[in-house]
Formats: sequence, C-alpha cells, structure tokens
Amino acid sequence: MKVDLSITIAPDGGVQGAVLYLADITRGVAPSREAVTIDQRNCRYAPRVVSVAVGAELRFTNNDPDVFHNVHGYYGADGDEGWFNEASPAGVTLSRRVQRAGVARLQCDSGHTWMLAWVHAFPHPYHAVSDATGTYVLRNVPPGIYRLRLWHEGWRRADVAGDPRPHFTAHVEMERPVTVNADTTVTTDFTLGSG
Repeated sequence: MKVDLSITIAPDGGVQGAVLYLADITRGVAPSREAVTIDQRNCRYAPRVVSVAVGAELRFTNNDPDVFHNVHGYYGADGDEGWFNEASPAGVTLSRRVQRAGVARLQCDSGHTWMLAWVHAFPHPYHAVSDATGTYVLRNVPPGIYRLRLWHEGWRRADVAGDPRPHFTAHVEMERPVTVNADTTVTTDFTLGSG
C-alpha cells in the first residue's frame, strides 16, 4: 500500500505542513513547553508535521483499534541517528521529551511503511507549521531584522529499490529577510516550485 501525504494543497494554492521559523533569534519571550500529541489513526500520524520547543513532551496515542504500531524516532531529516524505538499498542499513550533542537523523523516499523512524520524542535517560540490553508503565524516577535526560514519535506517521489518506504527528493528549504517593527503585522509569503 502506498499512501502519499507529503504535500497537501488548499484550493487557493496554500501548502499545509511547511515549518516556518526565525533563524538565530536569541531574545524575546520564553518558549512554551506545552505537550504535543501525535495520534496514530487510520495508519497515519496526525499531525504529520509538528514544531515544538526543546524540552516539550511529545505524546503518542494509538487510536487504531486492534492495530499494533511502533514509533521509531531518528534525529536528522535523513534519519542519521537513532532517538528512540518503542512499541505502541492500541489504547496506550507513549511519552518522550524533546532533548535537542533540530528536525527528527518518525516512522512505524510494524509493516506500515507509509507512516512518516516530522518533529521540529526550537530553543525559542518563533516557529509554526502552516495549516490546511497554508497560513502560519509567529506571535510576539520583538522588533528587528531576521531571517525567516521555511522547511518542507519535499514531494517528488524518489523510491529506493528494495525499500517499501516512501522516499522523496531533497527537503525544500528557503529563506528571506523580514523586518519586524513594534506593534505591526508583517506578511511574508513563500512560493514552492514544481520540483
């Protein structure tokens, strides 16, 4: 079974699941370490992409009755370093604390090779994941000039012989400068190409 959830596009062209964040910001409000839940439902991770503060708790629920999953976490967008690997039976909630900044990949090794999710962790609160309309909001940004970065997992298939997991071309990363003035709203759009 091949299920491709790598890109979700709204009718007006907005893209869901892009991570947007300020690079190298060292001031402002303290980050919230509120727990975030990733559900396993219909043999998919939901949400597929999350952004959290370092130190936040991730909770993994399995709401697939009579389906056994596992959550295998890897540090790095290409999964170069193991983080944890834990069984996830139906009706059980697992918990893991995010220990360091960066991106981590999650997958299910219980025969559900299409199950894939991403966790982006930051030492500050200025990050968000675009919603179903492609909209994102970074709140309470102190005045200044910043680099606004975008990350998307990529969507062109690049299957690997002998590996049933979905593989995609390189992750999409973009950046643009943004100036924030006191008591104003700044709108910044990114356009993802066809490749």
